[in-house]
Amino acid sequence: MRMRILDWQTLDASARRAALARPAQRASAGVNADVREIIALVRRDGDAALRHLTTRFDHVDLDELAVTGVEIAAARRAVTPEQHTALEAHGFRHGEDEL
Repeated sequence: MRMRILDWQTLDASARRAALARPAQRASAGVNADVREIIALVRRDGDAALRHLTTRFDHVDLDELAVTGVEIAAARRAVTPEQHTALEAHGFRHGEDEL
């Protein structure tokens, strides 16, 4: 499979939307079964399951699942005003605070 290289500046709005569109994906029965298993595990074991799954999939051992105010403030500083506007426009918020 060859990689398509697009010159973003030469694309019209329709071509840009098409370039950003995700290809249709068909979930296999195995993927659906895995998702059901993960959901059941989290429902049954709660936070312990989340820690286990984070270790299993992300190879990270978390001390806390909650994000601290310091981490939220750092994340806010890390995004550009344009990114902030885009996130806000799509309803991404932290509790009652906006990003």
